[in-house]
Amino acid sequence: MILFFIIIIYILYLIYWDSQQITNLENFNQSTLSNKSIIIGGTCRDVAEYIESIILHIDDCGKKFMNYHVVIFENDSSDSTRDKLNALKKSNYTYIFEDGLAKKQESRTIRLEHARNQVLKTVMKINNTNAYDYLLLVDMDNVNSKGTFVKTIDRCFDPSIKYKSWDVQTANQYTNYYDRWALRIPKIFNFDCWKKIIKHGRTDENIKKYVYPELKFGNKQLFPVKSAFGGTALYKLASIPPECRYKGSHPTGEEKCEHVDFHKCIGKAGGKIYINTKFINDG
Repeated sequence: MILFFIIIIYILYLIYWDSQQITNLENFNQSTLSNKSIIIGGTCRDVAEYIESIILHIDDCGKKFMNYHVVIFENDSSDSTRDKLNALKKSNYTYIFEDGLAKKQESRTIRLEHARNQVLKTVMKINNTNAYDYLLLVDMDNVNSKGTFVKTIDRCFDPSIKYKSWDVQTANQYTNYYDRWALRIPKIFNFDCWKKIIKHGRTDENIKKYVYPELKFGNKQLFPVKSAFGGTALYKLASIPPECRYKGSHPTGEEKCEHVDFHKCIGKAGGKIYINTKFINDG
């Protein structure tokens, strides 16, 4: 009986100790974030279903920092996305509205190239005095509609992660990692997966082989990559060279993920890019 009570007391102690560690970590991260400034950016079209919750989560995330600014590009929505954006606009928001892009450009990835470059151009203009430390890019659809990234962005500032050891941290998911087109891992996944499908044929076997092979990040919190996005990514603004741009097509004209060239440019300048396996969104 005495042994039973000792075991119970020990278990309760472990639970208390673990909760204290979590509290200490949250307090540490909060104090780190509250001394920094961030710009949060995104692109959207026909996302009226999600936009109100996304804006709420963006504000909740921004409020963790000393100050924040929001940059959103919207084009050609046929639903109430733009009306809702206007109703939700605040003084620290910058919108870029563009009509007719879909008619001018059939390629979705080239449209995304244009949209993301417009966001990037505006971000750099806002940060022309280097007043901001970070850029957080978020997909403005179901990938972030539940706001999990707001809770887990703290893990990008864990005390175990040395500040100088990273330049970009991209998101992970609780379930299978989904954003394979943006992904480049040397010797593991260092190719355009959908270009492989075009070449070899769209069969279940090839989809499994080239698009969704099993990925193992092991026990690493920061898993090194050449490119990734995952629907949410945190950048040090000082680590983005002024010449870096998004590119949504191969030289031969086929569509490509727009993130890859942008990250290649950051990497060429010495930037270190990771998937933070603890930085989770709703993808």
